[in-house]
Order: sequence, then structure tokens, then C-alpha cells
Amino acid sequence: MLEGPYLVDGRVTAQAVGEYTRLIEKLDELRLFAADRLLALYNDTWLDDDIGQVDRNGFAARLSNPAITLMDEIGAATVLFGDGGLFAGHTIDVSVDHGTPTHAGILG
Repeated sequence: MLEGPYLVDGRVTAQAVGEYTRLIEKLDELRLFAADRLLALYNDTWLDDDIGQVDRNGFAARLSNPAITLMDEIGAATVLFGDGGLFAGHTIDVSVDHGTPTHAGILG
């Protein structure tokens, strides 16, 4: 039987649903956080000729298909986004601690 801070007897707890719901509500904020951290890297290093230069909002708008993982440490989560072609298909990850984004990077 699966157990953990967000599972009891293999069932998702109300706390897990609450955490997940709060993160869904913050997706736009998390996209902008990723843009703030990674925009210069894209424009200065990864610039794609077909996409061209992007601004903060354009960067955030390209981030798609969010996937949320709640970690065993209560309040810790990772949100993954498709990169919209900005980084040649690499996944963008945003780490979150109690609702506050703490890190954005490129996976893969």
C-alpha cells in the first residue's frame, strides 16, 4: 500500500488536493518566474531563428503542458513545463517551496 505525507492507505489526502490546487492557481506566476530566470539564457545563447527574440510575456506564453509533482517534504513541489521550442525541446522545471518558486532550470 502506498504511504507518504500526501497519501494514506493509497488515497490522496485533502492536503495533497489543496497543495495541487494552489499550484494550479499559480501556474501563470510560475511561468513568469521561469521567464525571469531563463529569458536572458534563451535570447543570448539558445536563440532560435524561427522563434527569434522573445520578451518576458512571450517566453511565459510558450511554456505549456504543466506537470506537478508534490515531494515527500510537505510544501515542496516541482512543476515541469514544455519549453515551446525555446530550448530545443528540453523540459523547464520550476522548484516551489510552500508556494514560493525558488529555482527554474532546464532539464535534459
